[in-house]
Amino acid sequence: MRSYSGHGTPRLPRRVIDGVRLRGLARLERVLTVHDGSAPPLRFRVRTVQEYNRATNALHNEPGTLRWIAEHVRAGDVLFDVGANIGIFSMLAAHRAGPTGRVVAFEPHAATIATLLENVALNGLGERIDVMSCALHRAPGHLPFLYRSLVAGSGLSQIGATRDPFGHEAEPVARELKAVATVDELIGAGTVPPPALVKIDVDGNELDVLAGMTALFAGPDRPRSLQVEVNPEGAADLLALMSEAGFREAGRHLTLGAQRLLREGADPDSLGANVVFEPAS
Repeated sequence: MRSYSGHGTPRLPRRVIDGVRLRGLARLERVLTVHDGSAPPLRFRVRTVQEYNRATNALHNEPGTLRWIAEHVRAGDVLFDVGANIGIFSMLAAHRAGPTGRVVAFEPHAATIATLLENVALNGLGERIDVMSCALHRAPGHLPFLYRSLVAGSGLSQIGATRDPFGHEAEPVARELKAVATVDELIGAGTVPPPALVKIDVDGNELDVLAGMTALFAGPDRPRSLQVEVNPEGAADLLALMSEAGFREAGRHLTLGAQRLLREGADPDSLGANVVFEPAS
């Protein structure tokens, strides 16, 4: 779209052309229906390539996550989905937990959370899913949220760091001062109930999230299962924290994309994995 000087109103031909272009973009928006057979079909508002890819690829690319949800989520459960993105796994879990269950979906990316809210409403799950736009961390306060992309459905944005989960430096395209909270703080204040299940996928910030859950881990309401994305950067510290907190590794699985890289000869230590933790006793 051409530039506009800001002096006066654009001439009619210009306004007509710009209007046609904007209406054309609006027509690209669509509601996409996807399903995996384990829950009612899910509906997603799709405006960007990233949103389309999330909605169409996640159920195919993460069979292990689907299996974890199917095996562990029970009626009435509370589940925390930390790094919910556009809400695919939050909504699947909400269907399995039923009307007496609750999902708390944490997503700090400003554009993505708008789509997440739309998707929750579009699927009639507003009474089962609580959406929170704060970031989770090891201590409450405010930290810079560094956007890798401003497009809804994108990933790899970071809290207080420019390194991605694979140790690569990246220049952010935008910076927001973001409110951060700890799980222990939110539970202690009664804002959210203690979760029976926790899924964490926050592109390398998993250790900081877990460090803010130590009171939960030590208390009587500790989760019975967690699925955490463990990336090469900081993996040893994360595994040590979970061991010290009294959790054992109960399994791990790779996305189909990571499995393909492994078959092509990638070093296993260079790939992230979803690790399932359960109380050691």
